[in-house]
Formats: sequence, structure tokens, C-alpha cells
Amino acid sequence: DGQPQTIDVAPFIVGATTFVPLRFISQALGASVNWNDSTSTVTIQGGPPPAAAPPPGAVRFVSVSPTGTIYNPTPLLRFQFDRPVRVEGCRVWIDGRNVTLGLRQVGPASFTVAVPAALGYGSHRVRVTGVTAGGASFELFWTFVRG
Repeated sequence: DGQPQTIDVAPFIVGATTFVPLRFISQALGASVNWNDSTSTVTIQGGPPPAAAPPPGAVRFVSVSPTGTIYNPTPLLRFQFDRPVRVEGCRVWIDGRNVTLGLRQVGPASFTVAVPAALGYGSHRVRVTGVTAGGASFELFWTFVRG
């Protein structure tokens, strides 16, 4: 309903895992939470209908650079995805030449690649392939022009 809720038990972190009070979250979403002492199980029922998950392979660019016409012969390629991707599976080509060696991750879904050699004048195509954090493969493209 968009209203702030007062939590009665604070979340906590152990290692790289955040633990949250499931009862509080469930009840805040309108579900009922029941404990069965004889079987030591929790049952959560009700609440809003589940949100539809995006298709696993539907990763897309949020932003890319350069675009349009540029004049720098060795641009820094910058791109950001709409979800985290696995850096170890990410590959980048410009005009069919693999430039992955210069790939740097600058955020969970943001990367830069230094173009290692001067680009000629004209249109250039950047191809990016990889795997999302969820395991889905992707292949995306964009183009720009060196003037």
C-alpha cells in the first residue's frame, strides 16, 4: 500500500548473506503465517499475486557509449545492463576483433573496455556476449561512427 512499516525484528548479516524476518515481510504483504509445532514447519498463505519474472534471456543494455559520431580514434567503450552479469563469461568484440582483454567491471552490471588500437573512419559495430547472474546467455550489439 506504499505506507512505511515498523519492523519489530531487525535484519542481520552473516558473511555475505542478509537474513530478514520472513514473518514481518509476509504479514506486511497481506499473507498469513502459521507455525506447526508438531512438524516444525511454517506455512505462509495469501498475499498479493506473484509478480511475473522477466524472461531469463531478456537482458538488455541500459546505456552504451560511444554512440553517434565520435572523433577519438581509441574510445573507451562503456555499457551497462539492466541486471548483473557474470564478468568471467563476458566477451566484447569491435568489428569482429576480440577486445575482451581490456574489459573492466565497474559495477554489478556496468563495464568499460579500452579499445587497444586506433579505429578507422566509418561505422563500427560492438558485440557483447555473456551470461547473466541467473545463467541465461545473451548477445547484444550497438554501433557508432568514427568521423
